[in-house]
Amino acid sequence: MKLYLCLILSFTFAVSSCNKFEFKNDKNPPIDNKKNPATTDKKKPPTEDKNKTPETTGDKPWEEQGKVWDGKIKGIEGSMRSIKEKTMTMEKDLAAVKTRNDSLYDSITGVSAPAKIDTTGRGDFSVAKNIYGSFLIACDGLSPIPGGYEVKLTIGNVTAARFDGYKLKVKWGDRVVELRKGDSIMPGSWTSISVVLSPATADSVKKILVYLEMTDVVLTKQK
Repeated sequence: MKLYLCLILSFTFAVSSCNKFEFKNDKNPPIDNKKNPATTDKKKPPTEDKNKTPETTGDKPWEEQGKVWDGKIKGIEGSMRSIKEKTMTMEKDLAAVKTRNDSLYDSITGVSAPAKIDTTGRGDFSVAKNIYGSFLIACDGLSPIPGGYEVKLTIGNVTAARFDGYKLKVKWGDRVVELRKGDSIMPGSWTSISVVLSPATADSVKKILVYLEMTDVVLTKQK
């Protein structure tokens, strides 16, 4: 009888201990699927409408943007061309002013002055001045050549001196050419010379300036 009571008490104690153990170790409460975000449905990202066109979104097509940039580039190129043309015109005007100033200075000082030649006329002459005096310059002809013109000039030595060698400088438009000659210019005579003006146009060679400088002067001793 005692043994039977002991077994009953032991079984009761064991059941009671198991219930306590399960209650204390039941730390994880039951999962509520309604509160668990992992089990909830995720929101899907908005899908892009493939039928959407540039007109509906307000974006310009690439072709239209390219045309806009092409127009801007052409406008810049046109402005650059205009600036270049204006710069070239200013340079020509500056060269013309410099030529006039040089001529005016030479005329005032009286030391050196160019002969102003009208190539469209024949037989007329102008006077070129240098430290040795005044010399006559005339145009005997103007002929077109590839890329320019050839002008024929004659130099009249009205002094009693002979000059062995001279330098001739011719200006037309904004161009200049210089020639050095070792020929002698005899006293009281005409000396012919041809000068090539290139590049040149018909308008640019209508009026030319001729400068004359002497190298060596030779005088005859009287016995």
